[in-house]
Amino acid sequence: MPRAGRIPGARNIPFTTLATPDLRLKPEAELAALFKAAGVNRGDTVTSSCHSGQQATLVDFAAKRLGFAARVYDGSWDEWSRRSELPVETTPVK
Repeated sequence: MPRAGRIPGARNIPFTTLATPDLRLKPEAELAALFKAAGVNRGDTVTSSCHSGQQATLVDFAAKRLGFAARVYDGSWDEWSRRSELPVETTPVK
């Protein structure tokens, strides 16, 4: 049974914030500002996830464009929330 919450340590960069209105990837400076605002630092590895892994691919692409080591957790929240042995954060994000 899926649980409510998020993967511990997760940061939020909505995939919808990464593209321009005409669906082009935003300029690198704008992408860098979004990643920085989410708490992603140089040298970090970005593991993107979403509900089922599809929307996470744009975050992965943007992270790689910025030079981050990046990967997609294709099971994403759908898989994580169903595995009772894995921790879940439920406290509000600061």
